[in-house]
Amino acid sequence: MTNRELKEEIVSALDWEPSIDAGEIAVAVDDNVVTLSGKARNAAEKDLAAKLVTDINGVKSVVNNMTIDESMSKNN
Repeated sequence: MTNRELKEEIVSALDWEPSIDAGEIAVAVDDNVVTLSGKARNAAEKDLAAKLVTDINGVKSVVNNMTIDESMSKNN
């Protein structure tokens, strides 16, 4: 699987998870190592995004650089 194909699968998986605001997450893939950046509403969302990605076949490891922005929860 190419990095591009893997990224597409990751973005799709994040989009399908209702408890994650996937629009706030940026995904980069290099040699099957995934870097997540962007914002999460809370620590649980940040951790869930990383776990979801880790469970995808082909992912070697996940670097979770997401930040927590609790003000996002107040807007939703």
